[in-house]
Amino acid sequence: MGTGVGDNEMPQHLLEELRKRPMYYKSEECRHPLHNGGLCPRKDLVTCPFHGRIIQRDELGVPLDPKDRVESSETIQPEPPANNPMDGLWELIEGDVMNQSSREMIKPRTRVPKKRKKEKSALINIRKKPNTSFTRLNKHLDSHKTRKMVEEAIEYEREMKSRNKYDNKL
Repeated sequence: MGTGVGDNEMPQHLLEELRKRPMYYKSEECRHPLHNGGLCPRKDLVTCPFHGRIIQRDELGVPLDPKDRVESSETIQPEPPANNPMDGLWELIEGDVMNQSSREMIKPRTRVPKKRKKEKSALINIRKKPNTSFTRLNKHLDSHKTRKMVEEAIEYEREMKSRNKYDNKL
């Protein structure tokens, strides 16, 4: 570093910074049960932004502390029972109702299969000219419109030359 003039001491505020030690906190997973059957993977120190305060839970997501169980049961809404006997009842009586009203059974709509797009081949047609800037310019120059404009311009130039020829003779 070299030698310098002055004291070889560090200022007090830098010494205090060097005496401090970093402290690392172990973050815990939220592990709150999700609707898809999994557990929340968030790792926060105190609170999960989606589920609130992080509490100790087992591998199934059930709170370990009894008082936490009461709090978490209030936040989780009970799911409706899956085996309701009235769910398929309309399907059973639909035929009877339609027969009594002398109407045909309504069939559920079925999806019409979409036409699949033809897949492009990876093969290259060697007879087809490549579409480069040169070929695009040639195509534009060879058009009927462009030829007509060029012929008109050439004819105009001939007229001008012939006029100038006669004007110079006089």
